[in-house]
Amino acid sequence: MYILAVKMNILIIDLVQKIKTLDTWRCDPIGGTTGSMIILADALTYKGCNVVISTKTGDGSCQRGMRHESIDKYKSLIDETDVVMFSSRMNTNILQYSHSKHKRIIYVTGDLPSVERTYWLDDSTWVNMVDEFIFVSKFHKDTMVSYYNHTLSSSNCHFIYNPIDIKFNNTELSNRISNKLIYAGAPCKCIPTLPKVLRNIPGVGDKTKWVCDVYSSNDLYNNLGDLPGKKYNSMYKVAFNNLRRLNNVVVHDVVNKSELSTVFNNSSIFIHTQDYEETCGVTMLESMMAGVVPVSMRKGSASELIVHNINGILVEDTPNRFNIMANEINELLKNKTKLEFLSKNATSSIYKYLRPEKITDQYMNLF
Repeated sequence: MYILAVKMNILIIDLVQKIKTLDTWRCDPIGGTTGSMIILADALTYKGCNVVISTKTGDGSCQRGMRHESIDKYKSLIDETDVVMFSSRMNTNILQYSHSKHKRIIYVTGDLPSVERTYWLDDSTWVNMVDEFIFVSKFHKDTMVSYYNHTLSSSNCHFIYNPIDIKFNNTELSNRISNKLIYAGAPCKCIPTLPKVLRNIPGVGDKTKWVCDVYSSNDLYNNLGDLPGKKYNSMYKVAFNNLRRLNNVVVHDVVNKSELSTVFNNSSIFIHTQDYEETCGVTMLESMMAGVVPVSMRKGSASELIVHNINGILVEDTPNRFNIMANEINELLKNKTKLEFLSKNATSSIYKYLRPEKITDQYMNLF
């Protein structure tokens, strides 16, 4: 296969505080979104672009090479590029190094309005230096534009979903374990509320009825400097203990992306009890690519990609929501025909809309 001649040089700056290789990417709060951006960078390479990822700290590299530079070296890197993509969590001083010949794009990570992370969007001085803003879902874009309406304009704000690696794609359903439930991701999303659903699924205490594997860890917060670690550790320690008391639940440590693919292929239902509005939910979308049926609260961006009873299950945000979710899961456990129907549609829908080449075309249109 021949790769097209280089069309443009793209520099992606400061996506995360720590960056790792894609194959060892952990399913954690900073892993999902940034992992998707690495996939995007690789897809842009195959489109004929020269892509460099540069971060303030780095301990690895991926296919096209990764540079670890200090801020004072960014200027020379930027001078060599046509398009500069900045993370919304970057040091805003870096913007001053880019100039009119560059297309300056801010990739707004999955944050909602935050004093700690998106405060700089209040400052029109910085906002006016940016050509385009990219958000990870329509819900994400609408929320941010509404909140920062005094600085942001919908005319240069776009939403482009995160690309989902086709390595997760699985059309072979015959070996899937139909009574395997799964949650994988950050503790903050579902760990406190998972027991409220699992306790109400018929068959609690009988592992022949169903088993729920939980891939998460309280340790995820230990190394994140922007989160109050002790507070989170105390809060989720109780939540994890509640899960471990359920006989049908097995709590595992976080897994890397390669292992996650195998885990998904052995699971049938992804439980997403999110009690807050999530902007993207990369891990759930990866599970859908693998044919795992999502059962999610209708919050945040969930309803943008999940169609109730077509490629997953959506539960309305009512006081009785956890009991309703348990009933929906129980129905899927009993109805293998429906489970298989939703599974096939989950895979095909994510492949159709979120495969890397599809998402890359949307970025190229902005470049």
